[in-house]
Amino acid sequence: MKLRITAIGLLAAALLTLPVSAQSERALNRTIQLTFDDTTAKCVVLISGSKSNYISADVTLWDGNQCIGTWEKAQNGYVAINEEVSVTKGRTYTLRADYTVDGATQPQLSTSGTCK
Repeated sequence: MKLRITAIGLLAAALLTLPVSAQSERALNRTIQLTFDDTTAKCVVLISGSKSNYISADVTLWDGNQCIGTWEKAQNGYVAINEEVSVTKGRTYTLRADYTVDGATQPQLSTSGTCK
């Protein structure tokens, strides 16, 4: 009887921890977007987590190997960066976001596009 109660208790404990870890992984949302309106690049980065997550982001816009825009923001819950930069038609640009969540470095976000 004790073995059965112990086994049921361990199974219940294991099942109760699964939804919590799955929820914390899903709680982090990331968006990076680079669009063009004539000769204006619109740079959007949104990183959101739970209210208790401290998120810090460094966002850069690159024209080849030259950085033409940089923005930083840090706060609890989410970071939203929405900026515009003048660009040249025919050139390809890359928007990058380096960020941490609760001090842990996350994989870089990156997108590229050509101003047409």
